[in-house]
Amino acid sequence: MRTKISAALLIVLVAIGIFIVYQNKGGRLIPLFICLFLLASACYYFAFINRDRALSYIPESGFYILIGLLFLIALVIQYDQKGDEAIAKYVKPYPNIYEYAYLPILPDTVEHWLAYTEDDSKMVENFYQDEANLKGWSIKSGPPFLVLKKQNKKLLIAISSELDRTRIYYAVSTTK
Repeated sequence: MRTKISAALLIVLVAIGIFIVYQNKGGRLIPLFICLFLLASACYYFAFINRDRALSYIPESGFYILIGLLFLIALVIQYDQKGDEAIAKYVKPYPNIYEYAYLPILPDTVEHWLAYTEDDSKMVENFYQDEANLKGWSIKSGPPFLVLKKQNKKLLIAISSELDRTRIYYAVSTTK
């Protein structure tokens, strides 16, 4: 029975992996997901197929731990892939973003997102200076740290240049 359940878990992970790679927007964790999947497959083989080993409980335990990790990583990848939708709830997302990174929500109800583009930071600043891209938010302070306000919410858009890319940090908080 455990063998069938474990095989079903592995098949579900294959389907999730194919779906994640097909969408291919949460790129930073996909190589880790693939490596852990291969390791889980090896643990499955040594725990359930090649049973003549005296210590088969070690790969079986490893298999179940890796399955849990893979599901958590898949969840984070899904959050990363939904970055443009989440940011679009507040402002228009910068159009040339090639990767999002979701940061967990902090206790004070702040949502954080990192986005990366190959465009120059000045282009991003100019994009967010245009009120048509702000969806009714008013600018309280200017670049490179744009502080926007709308009703009881504040939105910080921090723009910084790295070697060959620009990082855009979005943080939304509810003020009291």
